[in-house]
Order: sequence, then C-alpha cells, then structure tokens
Amino acid sequence: MVKIIYHGLKIMSTRKVLLSFGCSHTAGSEIDGLGDSDYNRQHSYGAKLAKKLGYGEHLNFAQCGGCNQRIFVLTTQVINEIIHNESNLIPYTSKYAEYFLLIGWTSLNRFELRYSDDNQFVYQQCGAAGDKIDPKVIPTCVGMAPQLIQEKDLQRTAEYIPYITNPLIMADYLAGYVFSVQQLCKAHNIKYYMFNAIENFCKTDGEHAYRLNQDQNTYRPGNLNIYKHIDRTRYLEPESYEHNYYRWCTDVKGHSNRSNKYWHLGEEAHQDWADHIYPEIINAYPDLA
Repeated sequence: MVKIIYHGLKIMSTRKVLLSFGCSHTAGSEIDGLGDSDYNRQHSYGAKLAKKLGYGEHLNFAQCGGCNQRIFVLTTQVINEIIHNESNLIPYTSKYAEYFLLIGWTSLNRFELRYSDDNQFVYQQCGAAGDKIDPKVIPTCVGMAPQLIQEKDLQRTAEYIPYITNPLIMADYLAGYVFSVQQLCKAHNIKYYMFNAIENFCKTDGEHAYRLNQDQNTYRPGNLNIYKHIDRTRYLEPESYEHNYYRWCTDVKGHSNRSNKYWHLGEEAHQDWADHIYPEIINAYPDLA
C-alpha cells in the first residue's frame, strides 16, 4: 500500500525504493554475458526482490571488484542521507521515500587503498588473505585506468599486503561493518537485510581449518565480542557454508558459471536467490508480506 503524505496543499505518495550494495555478484555482472551493464543490474536478484517485496524502484550501488570496505562506506553514506533527509546518492529524501537496504558482503580477499586524493583503487587478492601477491598483478580499479598506477607503487604495496590482509584482522573488520550497519539501521528504523555473496564466517577456528582443508573459501570467526551481538534475524545464516549466494546457487541449485568469462551466474540463479531469501525477509518484516 502506498502511503499518502499531505504536504501543504499537495498530496504526495511515498515512493518505495530498494537499494542494493555489494560486489559484481550483486551488480548482476554477466547476466547477459557482456559483463557489467544496466541490463544486468535491472535483472539482478536485487531488482527481482524489489518486485517481490512491492518496492516500485530499485537502485543498484554494487561495484564490480568491490571490497567490504567499499560496501560499508557506500552503505553508511546512504544511511546518513536517509537519516538527515538528504538526496545526493539516493533519488529522494526520506521525507518522501521508504528505503530498504539489501547488502551482499563479499570476499575478505579484497581491500581498498587510496592511490591519490581523487582516486581509490581496489586490490583483489589472489589466493588466501595474508598471502604474498605478485606486484605484476594489476588491481581492479575504481575511477582510474590500471595502467596509471606506477610499477613502484605496486611493488611497495605488494610488500605490505600480507600484513594488512591477516585473515583474523579482515574478519574483525567485516564483523565491525556488519554490526555498525545493523545498529544504525535499528536506531533509525531503516529496513535492511544482508547475506554473504561468496564466503561465510565460521563458528570456531577448528571449523575454519577444516574448511580450508576441504579447499573451501571461508572467514575466521572474527572478534567474538562484536560477532556475538550480530542480529541473525536480518543476516542470512552467516556461519552456513551452503547459505552464501554463490555456493547455494552452484552446489544446491546446480547453476553453472562456465559460460561466463569471470565466473558469474546467470539470470535464473538470480531469480532462485531472490526466491530463496524472500521468505527470510518476510520473517524479519511481516508487514512486507
């Protein structure tokens, strides 16, 4: 149902907008086999969930190659606009719109560094977090061409990567991001739902070690003082290996990624994932049914 707001002599309807945040999986990359595009974003699981939940508009903030730091920064920037009734990133002020935030956290193997005052770039780690990296591996860049990054900067950064991507530290960061977003949304009555797009937390170091032996991507538990307070009613089974988007779609539903250059999934997988988490969202917000 559309709420009506009486504003002076004008009658304005409240717009319902679902906002998606994440990496290339949330962006719908390669749905049409052509990489990132408006078409992909309009057919991603975020767009499909918007329709199922009765949100008339969908805006996709996901960035291909994006890291959890970037997801957190964009999400909190948008939350700040909602709280303060501003509209720079979002299309309408919160006075005239109801927003729902859908957040798909990505791999710990990614992190962001500032290259200059005007540009950020994202290193996508090859291998496990904490591993050494070949400085010749060109990072995924945001807002600038890869060739503009000087070789000496790549070399210098590569030397520090094993130290700043310690798995326990990166898991602590993610736990902090999750907790912070949840607390902000709770304090300001903003609807949201989150899940892991690629990997999952573990309950113990022992479980983490077991998964690594099985060649499974995984997160260490993270800071338990923060992690134990994460609201799991709005975060899809963060410890379940089978309940991240990518693993569930490939292992449980049998979707293949081999026809795409960068191993992303097709539109049927996005539809299945939207159908899969829809009832979880309804359980968290019965008024959306």
